Amino acid sequence: MNWFPTKIEGLSPVRIGIAMVVAALSDGLSLWLEFLVPAQWAADLVTALVLFAVLGRRWLLLPALIIEAIPGAMLFPSWVLAVAAIGAGALGLQRPPASPPPGTLPPVLPPGGSPPPP
Repeated sequence: MNWFPTKIEGLSPVRIGIAMVVAALSDGLSLWLEFLVPAQWAADLVTALVLFAVLGRRWLLLPALIIEAIPGAMLFPSWVLAVAAIGAGALGLQRPPASPPPGTLPPVLPPGGSPPPP
């Protein structure tokens, strides 16, 4: 089972762009709603529902929703960062893990620690 896929299937660049615009608008709006906490929560709930509709059920959206619910942390652009992380995975921009492919073994050095002479 691959816990960290290097590419997320099923998201087009257009959907990622729409989600990024929604996230940027929501993070910008949160600056103006900082002192109206119920309105901020309503805006974050609407943002989460819209992003779930555009991107599908993505686990990376839940930490952003939790961060937005913390008073004072609303100034952090968590929606934009969550959508950027999902977009990087969808476009295959994440770095693959450094482990060797299955079935291959790493080279073993002799007890002295230096490779054998050629």
